[in-house]
Amino acid sequence: ISASYVEKVAGPTIEAAAKLTDDTVATEGPIASMQRAIVDPATPSSMRERLKLWSNAIELIQAAPFVGWGNEWLREWRKTTYTDVGFTLIHNGYLEIMVRHGILGMAFLLVFVATAVRRINAAHRGGVISSSLTAYLYSLSFFFFCTITTNSNNRLALGESFFILGAAAVFVISLAHEDRMRGEHEERLAQPV
Repeated sequence: ISASYVEKVAGPTIEAAAKLTDDTVATEGPIASMQRAIVDPATPSSMRERLKLWSNAIELIQAAPFVGWGNEWLREWRKTTYTDVGFTLIHNGYLEIMVRHGILGMAFLLVFVATAVRRINAAHRGGVISSSLTAYLYSLSFFFFCTITTNSNNRLALGESFFILGAAAVFVISLAHEDRMRGEHEERLAQPV
């Protein structure tokens, strides 16, 4: 019973997404393919709206790729091709970062992620955190970073809470690791020669 419901609801979107992917590979690229999918009456309305949002976002990114638009992005949004879309929640966290902060914003995100991974790995190797906690942190992060490709939970309380909790966890793990390393160093110094 549920399979038929999922097929009824998601089927047209899956078909339109497959067609969009094939069209992108076979033709001149994603922008033209998105524009064709937007005007195609077979594209489900929810997907059409999302494609309009993404197309508008890509226009803004192309106009200010390095540092983005900052607080001016809403003014510029009104000048994009699909101003009739009626939404400003782009439904893709990475596009939202690029629109507001450009490549620089993505670089900051990558530095944050790389630093967190390095510190979590060091704490795991040092025996400060267990393998299960390490796996939990990575699986939770993987889930979050996947979901923001189609949703804008980075602008909602969920995304803000995730980053605050993630930063706090990395901070605490880093302090615990440094404390353990300091204790081991002091033990080595205290042993007679």
